[in-house]
Amino acid sequence: MEKRTLGKTGFAISPVSLGTWQVGGKWGSEFNEKNAGTILNMAADNGVNFFDTADVYGDLKVRQALAVVVFERPNHGIPLIFIGSSKSMLFVGAERQPL
Repeated sequence: MEKRTLGKTGFAISPVSLGTWQVGGKWGSEFNEKNAGTILNMAADNGVNFFDTADVYGDLKVRQALAVVVFERPNHGIPLIFIGSSKSMLFVGAERQPL
């Protein structure tokens, strides 16, 4: 998949994003780690490196599942950028560099 530069960051991101609300499951349902891994890995296998997450998607479990996918693919070029409420963090990449 082609990549585009995100503003002045230098990050090359896919023009297609995966919104991860559905990865967290329905409201009130149990988080399914296997299902989440399947969805996230399928997206990454197809060139997606832009994932829309939120604190409330699976009570941060989606972000944890995404981190597993990212750390299993050190050369895939998925920058982790989490911005949100006090539950979330703000960092980029495995080195957790400030954005």
